[in-house]
Amino acid sequence: MNLRYPYAALGMSMLALVLASCGTGGASNATTKGPSIRFGSPAVTAAKVIPPRYKCDNRTIWLPLKWGTLPARTQELALYIVRFGVPKVASGGQVKAEIKAEALVLGLHSTLHRLKRGKLPPGALIAIHAANGEPQSVCPRKGVAENLLFRIYALNRKLHITKSSKVNPLQEVTREAIGSGTFIARYRPA
Repeated sequence: MNLRYPYAALGMSMLALVLASCGTGGASNATTKGPSIRFGSPAVTAAKVIPPRYKCDNRTIWLPLKWGTLPARTQELALYIVRFGVPKVASGGQVKAEIKAEALVLGLHSTLHRLKRGKLPPGALIAIHAANGEPQSVCPRKGVAENLLFRIYALNRKLHITKSSKVNPLQEVTREAIGSGTFIARYRPA
């Protein structure tokens, strides 16, 4: 089940802070209070590239993901995925990138420490950004290489967001976050 939501100004500022603090492949906790969570994918190469055999799909978990120890009070997890343009240094030295698409996987159980490729876990919901009412895919166009940011959030309560909820899910996630982990990888669909 997919939920559409409008861009939040928060998304752009988050991407700018994360890019500035972790460059093109490190982990950062720059925008979330609490500890940093070790987070990554066994599919991503040492050069921070997602092999094209992993077919991007907005409706499923298309890339295996795993993370380390979570904060003790974690009640739920959320996964934020952003497709973004080439990072540029703005005036003042801040690194920024245009967000092209966002997706948020909500309702992940706090006992999970990985997601396998395939179906979403029971109870999970994907929230996809909708620009002008049209959902925007985090998957790059065929043959086009783009950067993807993946961030896992540990939340201090269950959000209970549904398809009919009238809240911005990204704002709710960032408000309730007590820890996070991030990685960035480049992806070119075959």
